[in-house]
Amino acid sequence: MLPNTSTDSAARILLAEDDASTSELLQTFLESNGYEVATADTGRSALAALEHGGFDLVLSDLAMPGGDGFDLVTQVRRMGLVDLPVILMSANYESALRVQGLNLGADDFVLKPLDLDELLARVQSHLRRSDRQTQLVRDTVMDPLTQVLNRRGIAEQFEAHRAADPRRVVAALVIDLDGFKGINDRYGHATGDAALCAVSRALESTVRASDYVGRLGGDEFAVLMLDTDAESAEALAQRVRQLSPVPFASANDEPLQVGFSVGLSTGASDDLDGLLAAADAQMYRCKRRAN
Repeated sequence: MLPNTSTDSAARILLAEDDASTSELLQTFLESNGYEVATADTGRSALAALEHGGFDLVLSDLAMPGGDGFDLVTQVRRMGLVDLPVILMSANYESALRVQGLNLGADDFVLKPLDLDELLARVQSHLRRSDRQTQLVRDTVMDPLTQVLNRRGIAEQFEAHRAADPRRVVAALVIDLDGFKGINDRYGHATGDAALCAVSRALESTVRASDYVGRLGGDEFAVLMLDTDAESAEALAQRVRQLSPVPFASANDEPLQVGFSVGLSTGASDDLDGLLAAADAQMYRCKRRAN
């Protein structure tokens, strides 16, 4: 699972604190330093907020009703949020508590009464570290040109889905550009790159929020549909087919367009290579019919 940290917007902090005055003080302080802060006053409400995602760091009191900070850390890690920084706060100075929190998966432990400047420095340090981890993960699963998933990224999403329930039906689209070599030969590779980026943007704007767009390599893309059915998959395939041809501009701003062929395969979530191969075979049948 990719972390939520984004350099394009303020980092989002979940503040779990049952004392209203402390919560208000910390929220005001963190927001004055450029962070977006959501608050929770119980362990249960903090977990409910985390289930909706989008947080970059959790700052939690240790002693809370509805699940203490230890419970929160444990559940956060069980949710698969292994890279989400969690900082625990407590007025209890027993070192055994700090050791327990760190052993459960907390990233840091600060003591009350809080030194706000020190707390801010710790928050900033963990967010910087999380940013670096996010970028390292992103570099391994994202295509650097089109900024969609690469083949490894598609495979990781598939494997995570299969681990959750291998009986679920999945579907895959394979999309292959028509005449891409001719675009590169006539207009140059910069224009070819523009065509690839235009197609990836068109695909991302058309698929559902639960679908994954990836570039398999060269001029071939895939859309992975998890937990779907044949009818829904075919409906999406039709919408994708209607995108072709996709308009784009050459490196010299000349208006151009590129078409593509689409293949669809649906089956149980147990064999990604087989799923992609079946979609690829159908795509080439469609390409031959079109020619």
